[in-house]
Amino acid sequence: MEELRRALIAAGLPGAVSEDCPPDLVREDCSVEDLLDPVGRAGRGRRAPAGRGLRAVHQAVLRHFAASGQVPQIAALENVAAEAERSADEVLAEPAREDFLTLDEGGRIQAAYPFSAAPTAHQVT
Repeated sequence: MEELRRALIAAGLPGAVSEDCPPDLVREDCSVEDLLDPVGRAGRGRRAPAGRGLRAVHQAVLRHFAASGQVPQIAALENVAAEAERSADEVLAEPAREDFLTLDEGGRIQAAYPFSAAPTAHQVT
């Protein structure tokens, strides 16, 4: 934790030092999320949060893209979403708001980094 704090401070990231997380102290009340927030998404990058079925559905989308090269149909995600007692539409709306994936106006998946439903110049191997 201390090494990560020093690296963030050395990089000059805004918010790496706050009143709650002074650079010279490691305290119980200084959470990793507070420290990593300047990096974005509390340091998760493109990894969806685990709760509410978000990560399970997001991973199902990525696996489908990787296996088939195609966008999964919403109906194919219902079983995964049901494990969190939610519908696929409900679960997909949250990662779309946080830019883990993109949906079109009809709620269909258009992209889930690094995959896209539309052809691009990039290839994923």
